[in-house]
Amino acid sequence: MWERDETTLWQGGNRKLVDVRGDGLTIDAKVGFVHDVLLGGDEKVSALGYMGSNRPAPEVRAGVSHYGIGVVTGSTDVTVAGQSIQVEGNLSVDRYLIPAEVINGDFSRKHIRAGGTGAGFNRYLPLDLARQFLVP
Repeated sequence: MWERDETTLWQGGNRKLVDVRGDGLTIDAKVGFVHDVLLGGDEKVSALGYMGSNRPAPEVRAGVSHYGIGVVTGSTDVTVAGQSIQVEGNLSVDRYLIPAEVINGDFSRKHIRAGGTGAGFNRYLPLDLARQFLVP
């Protein structure tokens, strides 16, 4: 998306508020995951999640317009033979660009991971709703 834009400033890591600036956007990058969560009762759905903060609200701090959430899926196979290590993998990355108001309003820590004992800091949005924010 921004790899061809020379005005984009990548400044990830180091506990900075904004990881990417460009095209009028300020993005906080997060590592995401997909889990089955309980919506209510025993109803399970797949949901996009990330580890959120302990702040009561809002989740997104001032100055951030979007969260960029990346989810890596696939498999790897590691073979060790003597002093040789071979790694074969088939990985893909789904990237979601989600506006701050959606993070603050629709992602919830109330959804409990199926089989989990508490909501913790993870925040989830059902995958069927999250798909509209996939970056091609």
